[in-house]
Amino acid sequence: MKKNKFVTLCVIAALPFATATAQTPGDLLNLSQYNYSFGTARSAALGGAFTSLGADLSSMNINPAGLGIYRGSEVGISPSLTWSNMESGFQGRSNDYSRTRFSLGNVGAALNLYQGTGALTSFTLGVGYTKLADFNTTSAAYGQGIGQSMTEVFAEGDNYYAPWNNLSKDARINPSLYNINKGSIGEYDISGGFNFQNILYLGFTVGIQDIYFRNENNYSETYSNNTLPLNRLNYIRTLRQDGTGVNFKFGAILRPVDNLRIGVAIHTPTYVSMNEEYTEYMSAEFNTQQN
Repeated sequence: MKKNKFVTLCVIAALPFATATAQTPGDLLNLSQYNYSFGTARSAALGGAFTSLGADLSSMNINPAGLGIYRGSEVGISPSLTWSNMESGFQGRSNDYSRTRFSLGNVGAALNLYQGTGALTSFTLGVGYTKLADFNTTSAAYGQGIGQSMTEVFAEGDNYYAPWNNLSKDARINPSLYNINKGSIGEYDISGGFNFQNILYLGFTVGIQDIYFRNENNYSETYSNNTLPLNRLNYIRTLRQDGTGVNFKFGAILRPVDNLRIGVAIHTPTYVSMNEEYTEYMSAEFNTQQN
């Protein structure tokens, strides 16, 4: 009498790092792509080209001298709606994944604390939060009936294991891959803007960043025409990064005539302390026969 037995094998490898000592160029590029269109509606409409305009809560993050243009106080909230569409193609099959998200783009307050008649005309204090980057994307790809398996990659350099012990050479592989990114970069700002005779405006910002990024790469494959025990393979890799950073911004706006403003802003690099954790998880499902 033959009896079917279902067996699951799990292998877990976790490599945590208390502090990341080095980053790849891809990590640096991913965490450095800021999008100032996540700010207020005015700055988003101009694509973040807001260095010389001022009188907006986004000035704290772009050019703090713009706070000096305020004549009164303001409190504002700017929600945002983001939409992403990821398309992929594999073995002649195309796939797409769309996602719509509601998030907070900017919230803050500009407090006009001083109005005078001397050289210093006014001073405005600003506090706020601005989203600088949104990493939330998902993509997927599928294949069917291909002739190569991930198990061949795992078997390279191993003299004691061959995939063909559990996967017949006539088997056809049906792979699928999900790539999921989550997280964002947000900055909390404390700013000050000075107005000198409505001609020269100076400002400064201390920015504290909150950084979170998580990537999950989920690969699996099933098999057709396989006469050996392997039924399914799952291979999951995750990368998690989080940290805090601090930067400084200094700006100036010159208004020599009423209809002309010339602005300049200096942003220091963001000094970041990061934690990084990498995890791999693999599971295999076997169907064995016993007498």
